[in-house]
Amino acid sequence: MSAVPERALARIDCGAIARNCAHLRSLLAPGASLCAVVKADAYGHGQAAAARAAVAGGAAWLGVATAGEAATLRDAGFRERILVMGALTGADARVAAAARADVVAWSEPMVELLSTLPDAAGEPVRVHVKLDTGMGRLGTRDVDEARRICDRVAASRALA
Repeated sequence: MSAVPERALARIDCGAIARNCAHLRSLLAPGASLCAVVKADAYGHGQAAAARAAVAGGAAWLGVATAGEAATLRDAGFRERILVMGALTGADARVAAAARADVVAWSEPMVELLSTLPDAAGEPVRVHVKLDTGMGRLGTRDVDEARRICDRVAASRALA
């Protein structure tokens, strides 16, 4: 019986990740920063290794899908800002706050919950209001609701 050939093989070159991030960073406007998305174990490439390479290349932020991924990066020693881009349950929100991660919100009840959770350093939780502009994934499609959420975040001492 012959061996079944592999259908796909991925070789990860962390030097290439760093060079790509450095190139992308060179294209940014002054004052802008690069966020490298390393969700889903960096798409199967190894979250910590890919994140290290991205940071070495100039990424100032790391993007993840879940609060658990943010906590894993913190446990691995990453100090960069981390954005949790996915939906959060109450328990997830507590994990994200403990990991000092930025989070997304698109409903007033989520903003209310987040306002009760100072991050691990006692700092306000940083909130990004998510507006669905047509992809139909996450976020509110109601512009007035997004404005109300922005106003609530701005008015809260516990949120930034």
